[in-house]
Amino acid sequence: MGTHVFGCDICQDVCPWNRRAPATTREEFLPRTLAATEGEPEPPGNEEDSGVSSEYGKWETINSPEESLFLPRLEWLAAMDEMEFRRIFRGSPIKRTKWRGLVRNACIALGNSDLHRGARPYQRITELLQRLATSPDSIISESAIWALSRIQ
Repeated sequence: MGTHVFGCDICQDVCPWNRRAPATTREEFLPRTLAATEGEPEPPGNEEDSGVSSEYGKWETINSPEESLFLPRLEWLAAMDEMEFRRIFRGSPIKRTKWRGLVRNACIALGNSDLHRGARPYQRITELLQRLATSPDSIISESAIWALSRIQ
């Protein structure tokens, strides 16, 4: 699983039918970017030292008031509540994984992300995982506990 949270992109990449598909710049096929809307809090961790996990599980710095669905920040996905999940992924195949499945997968990906104590987002992510470890949902809490055991 590594730092992946949902398999559809991988399926698209390796599908033999897609080898012949031309690349497109049509807006409806580009990854969505989500700006914080008025009256809605900024997505967690968007300050200057915010860490974003790349596809290789490394941590990079971002300075964006937006979240992208292209290589989304694992911290953002793990912190997402059920209402935000429904709003963001309305009409998306990611809804098949359900909110608890996405949060579980984000926890596992955080555990696999090679995050170490010296990394800037370490404390914030550790606090998030500690909060998720107390979730009444055993799937989420067990995944958060496992992730904490990997990064501490």
